Amino acid sequence: QSIDPLTGLSQINELVIRPLTESQSGIPGTLLLNDDLLFAEFNSTLLDVEHAEIRIYNARFDNLDNIGEPLQLFEPHLEDPYIINNEAMFGSNSGPFQVFTQVKTFLK
Repeated sequence: QSIDPLTGLSQINELVIRPLTESQSGIPGTLLLNDDLLFAEFNSTLLDVEHAEIRIYNARFDNLDNIGEPLQLFEPHLEDPYIINNEAMFGSNSGPFQVFTQVKTFLK
């Protein structure tokens, strides 16, 4: 969990995040999920909706390789041995953590 004093970023970015995201998306620090994150269909007589759909898909997560302080991973919880504490700051230096998705809605 070492933090570079010059950049304020964790070494986890270089050692884990960038290689994993680059192998998945071809872009270091970016994760692409092309499948549906959410698909729901419903109807509602209360809202007078015969049929409704919502779909969230094609997600893109940028600047995942920007983890800095605070960074706390797998720290034991002092009062409960079955809980571990995890905390990480994303988007700490060169750019904010960003999420992009496509959303489709249908109402009839």
